[in-house]
Amino acid sequence: MARDITVIPIGTHVGLTIVNLGLIRSITCKDLTVRFLKPIFKFRDDKKKIDNVGHSIFINKLVRCVEIIELSYTKLSYNDNFIMSIVDTIIDKFYQCKKIYDITLIEGFRYTEIGALSYILNYKISLILSTDILFVAADNENIENYFMESNYFFRNIFKSNKQVNILGVILNKCNNFKFNNNSIIDCMDLFGMHFNIFKNNLFSQLEKKYTVFFNNIKLPILATIPFNLELINITVFQCIQYLNAKIIKNNSIECKSIEQIIFFDQLSCINIHNKKYKRMCIISFEQLKYVDNLYLNNIKNSNVIAILLTGVDNFLDKDNKFVSKLLILSNIYIFSVSTNILTTLIKLCNMYYYTYRYDRNIITQLKDYVSNYISINWCKLLKNINKLTGYISPIFFRYHLIKLANKCKKCIVLPEGNDIRIIKAASICEKKGIAKCILLGNPDEIHEISVREKISGIDSINIINPIEIQNNYIMRLVQLRSKNGMTLFNAKNVIKDNIVLSTLMLENDDVDGVVSGVINTTANTIRPALQLIKLKNNVSLVSSLFFMLLSNKIFIYADCAINIDPNAYELADIAIQSANSAKLFGIHAKIAMISYSTYDSAGGCSVEKVREATYIVKKLRPDLDIDGPLQYDAATVPEIAKLKSPNSPISGDANILIFPDLNTGNTVYKAVQRSANFSAIGPILQGLNKPVNDLSRGANIEDIVYTIAVTAIQSGQ
Repeated sequence: MARDITVIPIGTHVGLTIVNLGLIRSITCKDLTVRFLKPIFKFRDDKKKIDNVGHSIFINKLVRCVEIIELSYTKLSYNDNFIMSIVDTIIDKFYQCKKIYDITLIEGFRYTEIGALSYILNYKISLILSTDILFVAADNENIENYFMESNYFFRNIFKSNKQVNILGVILNKCNNFKFNNNSIIDCMDLFGMHFNIFKNNLFSQLEKKYTVFFNNIKLPILATIPFNLELINITVFQCIQYLNAKIIKNNSIECKSIEQIIFFDQLSCINIHNKKYKRMCIISFEQLKYVDNLYLNNIKNSNVIAILLTGVDNFLDKDNKFVSKLLILSNIYIFSVSTNILTTLIKLCNMYYYTYRYDRNIITQLKDYVSNYISINWCKLLKNINKLTGYISPIFFRYHLIKLANKCKKCIVLPEGNDIRIIKAASICEKKGIAKCILLGNPDEIHEISVREKISGIDSINIINPIEIQNNYIMRLVQLRSKNGMTLFNAKNVIKDNIVLSTLMLENDDVDGVVSGVINTTANTIRPALQLIKLKNNVSLVSSLFFMLLSNKIFIYADCAINIDPNAYELADIAIQSANSAKLFGIHAKIAMISYSTYDSAGGCSVEKVREATYIVKKLRPDLDIDGPLQYDAATVPEIAKLKSPNSPISGDANILIFPDLNTGNTVYKAVQRSANFSAIGPILQGLNKPVNDLSRGANIEDIVYTIAVTAIQSGQ
């Protein structure tokens, strides 16, 4: 069981690092292993380096971290390509750690780091990686505005409740209100509004691209953490260490905490008589001569525990007449630095972060403090499987395909090697390690195209002139097809077809797969495969499927390319083949046998065929989740399924749709792909002994790359 959680800050200064410390403490107490991912180590404007304090704590002191990524950015970088490049890199880091730990805790971007882009990235990452979401907010007067602002992006990125599992909210710095672990934030008002904010170009594009859905959601409060000033106090000793100060007077009070800093000013010698806070008084050496008896008397009667002299270049003699004034003060630590007041103050502003980064005791106190306020019952629930475990986002699925192909290390032959799309796709596959590609074609022509189109990496691709290897396979072709009347004379003509030649290379184990179809028809691709590669045992036909990568889900459509009008047994075979293919690619099959009728709502030969095919699959493979006949909406929309098929095991959540005939399947797939502008990988052929895959003649470079990846994975089955 693996659980992945994105911790998203709502607003600014929510104490995200501290909350993550407490979360990790609470989770590990439940015997769960945790890995922390803080994805970006930032640079601003490619010049000024921003120190990632939170990551330093985790990586140096407490928990195993994924290696951080160096990122350079400017405001001009805020575009879709930049966003997707970040997401791709984060997916890569996420993939490396996903299999090892029970919990992967991903720290979301802060608004103070990259502005409103943080909302977009946080929600896109959660959507793509299918993680749970945990909000962290500081309980202050701006909390409602922060939630509404965040929700604007939430609504526009997530399209349905099925895609997101919000665990709840952790409220930090809660000194104004009292809650308990059963409290609820009623977000009906917060999340039910339409907002007219952020109308610059980027957000206008997002608003057009996504739709609003998120209404009337109630979020449980998982922790309310009071602000505790004592936890962030700095001791005199830590201050001296941090500033590398010289000690003038030591009264052995190094462990006393500094709660407030005050300054001496000759023009404004205010009464500092106040014992509420333990104070450090900063006095410039140049101003020391203006310190009068009244001010010294006030210091005596107040809670000043230390005096810091600034602007002291050399060692300060205790007999100095101005310093001697201070030495009469009892129980006060006196030390000096060479820097002026302004420089010293700027350095002191970063002192807390510097100190708690390197002080293990402080870190331990912080994580224990926060952990004590986090709901124990909630931590126990993390052992349960995430209800979205079966969901795989399209972007992550594409990444998953590439990673699976990387492991297979297969060789794929591309018989249409002179096509520019094929050459570009082969170059990409070579660079990404998806597969070793062989281009069949005229080497001079291929090199000329690559130079003209500036395609890099062509020298590392194996280019074979088909004329030079045809004779190697002629006798094998005669041997395989002799019963069908193949003669040596005929074979010499037939083998001039690069697809036939490629299929013979595959049959002879010289390559691991064949991908073609950007020039040739589906029939030209499949015919040699059926003749030379043959069908698998217990398979009645070759069928095809498409991976339909919708914006919020992956569907498998079958059969949309091969079989015109399969009978019930063939339709059942297509369903079983598709379920096996889904398993190969890490998808849990939920099969819907599609018809124009849901159950008995209408009759007809086509409906009866689908009903019989469903029965056959259930009999042959009782382990599969399948239902039919179902109309498309009853198969894919839970709300419709409740009305039309309330007892269906699919419940409107089918991911494999088996169409009754080619006319239906091909029409639906093209309508969805073109009208909704969604990606389709395929057709992927199934049922052959070795993988041969067909490309649509309208395939783009991305289609070809992913088909090559799928072929490599099939060959490693």
